[in-house]
Amino acid sequence: MFIHMNKALAAHQIHPIIDHVYPFEDAKYAFSHLEKGATWKIVIKY
Repeated sequence: MFIHMNKALAAHQIHPIIDHVYPFEDAKYAFSHLEKGATWKIVIKY
């Protein structure tokens, strides 16, 4: 299902709205941001 979802997103040029990108070392801050009510997606970059 994940593969089908990604194909549909690409076919319709749908892109998620990203609120903030955190480096892996700052993952605890990313989770804190989520707990405070992040409006959009939070990304933790490895």
